[in-house]
Amino acid sequence: MKPIVGFGEYLFDYIDKNDMTDVEVYKKAQIDRRLFSKIRSGNDYQPKKSNIFRLIIGCEMDEKHAEELLKLAGFCFSSNDKRDVIVKYFIINSIFDVDRINLVLDYFGVKNI
Repeated sequence: MKPIVGFGEYLFDYIDKNDMTDVEVYKKAQIDRRLFSKIRSGNDYQPKKSNIFRLIIGCEMDEKHAEELLKLAGFCFSSNDKRDVIVKYFIINSIFDVDRINLVLDYFGVKNI
């Protein structure tokens, strides 16, 4: 039986297994260092979906890992949500650029990540 893993544990295990540094991830994700530190410290941090998207981009996760990270935080990709569809498109196509994703979201009148 697989042990239950939380959002933060999964995220930081992924970062470690992929030889990334925290600094690389939070800079690429365009997340404030203090917020990243709050996530790192655990304390039952409940992330917003937009921050999870940013972390997925920062870690350059594939679709499978992105879905797992979302699930662990109580979210999923929704085919009924334009923002989710657009972000998922970028992930599937390995385009990991928060600014570029936000430009497309703006174009379609959707809230940025």
